[in-house]
Amino acid sequence: MEISKKLETIKNINKTNDTFDYINEDYMNYLNSLNNLESLHLSNFLNVLKSREIINNQQLENENSFLMAIYQQTHQNSSLDFLISCYNNQGFLTKQNIQSLHKLILEGTKSNYENSQEFRKNDTYVGRFDKNLTPLEIHYVPPKPDEIDSFMNLFFEFISEIYTNNIFLNAFIAHAFIALLQPFQDGNTRLARIIQYGIIWNQTNSIFDLSLKSPALYFSENYLHYGKSKYRAELKQLAQIFDSDSWERWFRYNMTMVEEQLFFVQNNLKEFKKSLKKQYY
Repeated sequence: MEISKKLETIKNINKTNDTFDYINEDYMNYLNSLNNLESLHLSNFLNVLKSREIINNQQLENENSFLMAIYQQTHQNSSLDFLISCYNNQGFLTKQNIQSLHKLILEGTKSNYENSQEFRKNDTYVGRFDKNLTPLEIHYVPPKPDEIDSFMNLFFEFISEIYTNNIFLNAFIAHAFIALLQPFQDGNTRLARIIQYGIIWNQTNSIFDLSLKSPALYFSENYLHYGKSKYRAELKQLAQIFDSDSWERWFRYNMTMVEEQLFFVQNNLKEFKKSLKKQYY
């Protein structure tokens, strides 16, 4: 079955798996602990997490993370800030939001190109290439350019749903959808990761009635640790088979990131709270 037919089934993906319930509970405990911080301290903690993510994300894409950090500070508006503002102002995302977001993601990077806000106009394929960009192995062929608009409409319909049983699964499905669709000429996995964070942040605030100013979890550090080859292997599996077992593998792969990051942030939150006590007592 070609990718186009597979992506049409996005709303039918089984999300009733309770295997990850313990991770959801761990996330809820982390949120409760975060919410006990005073407003200024909470803001500082979330900003540090976001700054780390900017650097890790650029390293993942082989960018100069130091120069990119300076660029982000100079422009005062990261792509993540833009995404959050779209949710805050509208409560949902639009095609124009995604196109502007993609342009913002690539600004200042070596991957930037003219008209980066436009959907691709050429056929493309995903796989392994040699240094001359000659394909060595084709993993999958994304939908044709004239199909992108209709698939993005399906995507917006899907991400507008709030799935309360698991904070993370909708975000991971959305991530895979963008990575398989390849709506832009370049920068699609960067876009997929940022949208993933935005969905998790939006659902966290909606489900738990919170008002976090930015996400409380990021995973680029973990994608770095496991390497691009593992990431590509999981997407290849999804693209070629697209059955319940493939989705289960994709969920497990990403939920491992959640579990590891929860361990990291919870430990650092404890240390942060200890340091605050020393300052004030």
